[in-house]
Amino acid sequence: MTVRELKEDLELLVGIPFHLQRLQYLDRGDLMDNTSLRFYDVVPGGVLSLCVWHYDGWTDLVVAAVEGDPSKVFSCFFEGMFCEATTSCEGKSVFGMNI
Repeated sequence: MTVRELKEDLELLVGIPFHLQRLQYLDRGDLMDNTSLRFYDVVPGGVLSLCVWHYDGWTDLVVAAVEGDPSKVFSCFFEGMFCEATTSCEGKSVFGMNI
């Protein structure tokens, strides 16, 4: 399985668009979309971290959704509608996944 295929599956599972996802394994930085999980020696039971590219307030919205705070989600959603686009990455880790 490629990293891109995993991101596409995660998009269906968690609702975060694949192009906003950053997957990390151990301390190797971001996994490249066109590589396989085998290339990174991901072992069964290994944990991948899913981060979200900071773009138009998506990070805060996703973190609020993970925390389960509806009022915060609502607030982040409307704040995100008025943010300017940015290309910087905050790299907040949302959660880890067991493979």
